Amino acid sequence: MMMIVKLKKKYQCKEITEELDELVKEAVNHFDDFSGCSVSGYNVQSLKRFETIILDHLLGKTNFENEFSSIKISYGNIKNSFTIIYNLLCGIGQKGLDPTFDNFLKVLDEKIKELKKKPLEKYTYYLPTRIKCQLTEDELEGLKKSLKKATSASLCKLPKKILKEIKSNNYKSFFLNRQIILKFEIEARDYIYPIKILDNKIYAFVGGLAFSNHLYRDNEKLLSSSSDMAIATNPIEDHLIIVKNNKKIVYPHESDWKILEYDIKKEISLLDKDIWNIHNKPNGNYKRLKMILDLLAKQDKNLKEISEDSLKLYLEAISEKQLEISFLKFWIITERILKQGGKINDISLLNVLKKIIKEKHLKRMIDGLYKKRNNLVHEFRINYISQQDRNLAKSISESVVLFLIDPPTKINNVQELKILIDNIFLSKIELKKKILIMDKLMRIKK
Repeated sequence: MMMIVKLKKKYQCKEITEELDELVKEAVNHFDDFSGCSVSGYNVQSLKRFETIILDHLLGKTNFENEFSSIKISYGNIKNSFTIIYNLLCGIGQKGLDPTFDNFLKVLDEKIKELKKKPLEKYTYYLPTRIKCQLTEDELEGLKKSLKKATSASLCKLPKKILKEIKSNNYKSFFLNRQIILKFEIEARDYIYPIKILDNKIYAFVGGLAFSNHLYRDNEKLLSSSSDMAIATNPIEDHLIIVKNNKKIVYPHESDWKILEYDIKKEISLLDKDIWNIHNKPNGNYKRLKMILDLLAKQDKNLKEISEDSLKLYLEAISEKQLEISFLKFWIITERILKQGGKINDISLLNVLKKIIKEKHLKRMIDGLYKKRNNLVHEFRINYISQQDRNLAKSISESVVLFLIDPPTKINNVQELKILIDNIFLSKIELKKKILIMDKLMRIKK
């Protein structure tokens, strides 16, 4: 029988299967009895470790995650009061099967087939923000269209029928006091699965807004006892509402309203909070933000995922309080993009960077900043990264993000991005030689 979830070819060997068999056998032996899936004493903590290890093997060595994505459900949905791995391990015992990895996968396959029978439901996510728009009606409509095309999200106020369903007055006031609420709709078999997709789309938009606000702008705080060296505060609020089939609020849960009524009271007001404005006044960010969204909308799926990931990480770097981690995140953006060119060593990475960056003074700082990056990563040398170091790493990453979303020549996919990265540091003479060789190869291929 063909299994739904299976080991990837490179892991289909005796050594791996024996290791996985041993893991499953030891984990199943933790249960006191299988009828109630009970575990006691030291075994409770020990089993949790086995669950983590087995899940790590599933994610890295099988098509487990892809299968759950294909049926639009989270693997967290299998759990009741226990984790997915816990229930599957107990299922082996309940069915009287030998505790092997192969039988673990059989129990998992049965669960996937069962989950496929669940109907798809429409889930709507409402995320409040500390974002304000100071735009004309036409500008606002243009922004909404660009946002929809790039991310499938929209800007809205909370619908009245949903407001009526909120069982906490303070939670209701919190949403009413936010001008911009981001709305995202998707079909799925549970409301947990879409969160990762939503996370990438919404945070890419806010990352694009952060990019529009802070592009090539240095930020420096006066030194104080405060450890908060963030350039800005993430404007996405921690609270959200999830609605099923445009009717029922499924998150927050019914049992949470009383706690939220008290917890959210101090968060309603926007006084003394960092508000992000979208405007088209002098030095405004509207045109740049709209340009970023329009460029994202034109990218193919894989290229767009890289851009979304880069903008999301840019937002994280901007809002990171610790200077060294912010510095490092800006470097991660740079390296993730440039490593799309394939295997790249330190020298070629720096050569490519020096071709992308036009500003001569910034270009001269690259080697020194990269040395600091290495000292931070390999020796964890902290307290010597300055705000100016962070600002320079930020400028470098911004040049590389622009190279990705608005390249010097049109690229249609990740493969063409790789070709561009591989060849941009070549001189005109070297490029001409390469073209001649490629031309000869093309004739041979014919």
